[in-house]
Amino acid sequence: MNTQKVKDVMIPLTEYATISQESTLYQAVLALEETYAAIDRQTHKYRALLVYDGNDRIVAKLDHLSIVRALEPKFQDVGDINMLTRFGFGPSFLRDITRDFELLQKPLDDICKRAARITVRSIMQAPAKDEYIAQEASLNEGIHLLAISRHQSLLVKKQDEVVGILRLSDVYHTILELMKKCEIGS
Repeated sequence: MNTQKVKDVMIPLTEYATISQESTLYQAVLALEETYAAIDRQTHKYRALLVYDGNDRIVAKLDHLSIVRALEPKFQDVGDINMLTRFGFGPSFLRDITRDFELLQKPLDDICKRAARITVRSIMQAPAKDEYIAQEASLNEGIHLLAISRHQSLLVKKQDEVVGILRLSDVYHTILELMKKCEIGS
């Protein structure tokens, strides 16, 4: 019986890349690049920054998709396009929305000006309730939550404070290592 807990697999907050919500998009991209360079090749690269507020409390995750979406601010006018696919709307309908709202017309034009002007606060999204897990929760519970929520990571809490992050890539690596110990014939 596996008794691993979330805290056994998570990356502690002290070891994860963070950024202030008052930082610019440009600063966020540079911070993410710096974390890539600082990590040895054996570990999985960080794909997000944890965002802290003026009280040094983690209030959001800023991932690659958030950064790309920041280059097309009109996405906020449309809402959650992913929800439309869940209701049966297909690719042609989504292309029509993209055309009608003039989305993704020129996301790279004036990228430098926008990157210096856009703040992390304006593009971050507060995590949903299903993006949190207690550090004392079983790893089985973490696997279940990652599988059903389809998030790439979960914020790990000790009481009301975020103390780390549980990444899908680390959970996968743990599962892989457990499977390799199985005595199954080829």
